Amino acid sequence: FTIQRVGVKSIFEVMNESGYSCSLFYSSFFDYTGFRQFLKHRGLAEMWDADTMPGTRKTDRVAWGLREEETLDAMRARIRSYATNGGKFFLTYIPAAPHYPYDSIPERFKKHKIGEVGNYEPMYLNELLYMDWIVASILDELKLTGLLDRTLVVITADHGEMLGGNDGAVGHGWKVTPELANVPLIIMDPGQPGFRVNERVGSQVDLLPTVLDRVGIQMPAGLYQGTSMYD
Repeated sequence: FTIQRVGVKSIFEVMNESGYSCSLFYSSFFDYTGFRQFLKHRGLAEMWDADTMPGTRKTDRVAWGLREEETLDAMRARIRSYATNGGKFFLTYIPAAPHYPYDSIPERFKKHKIGEVGNYEPMYLNELLYMDWIVASILDELKLTGLLDRTLVVITADHGEMLGGNDGAVGHGWKVTPELANVPLIIMDPGQPGFRVNERVGSQVDLLPTVLDRVGIQMPAGLYQGTSMYD
């Protein structure tokens, strides 16, 4: 799908045209799935991946690219510069950690012990503990820099994962099951404090209109299938 250029504006283009500085931090490799070419000329001022991530490497590489601490350090530095320079920003983070072979996470997150052969659930749960710490660290940086109270934070995923449990299947991409199709959507909105659950079923196509709705940007013309989750 990354080979074909879709003739509608991406969320990066829309945000860029509305005065937002757009940056993307990816712990894997843009060239692995053709993302570098796919995202070219799409309104991103900065694109960083495992090959180009700013900063000096402090850890060894892992199967998918960089340890998430490396990407976290680069994002912390960028958040601090956003806070110092002012202006609107749209920072996107795509981790690589919660993918097989689930290698080289810090020891302190290895709470679930490996049991039966072929069942990767304990390793995946450890990865999620690791990612919880990474996400919390990003939020901490936003809070320390005074940005959290005026920043919309959206946490979601592209898919779940088969972990080799019941039927032995591992990975994703060849069938639709609840553990693959049901992903979280968490929106931290300083304009709507408090906790509530939205029972509406949505999809990734709804992300662009939902984000634009919350930051007050009109949907661009073109073929868009999604609608705001707040409608």
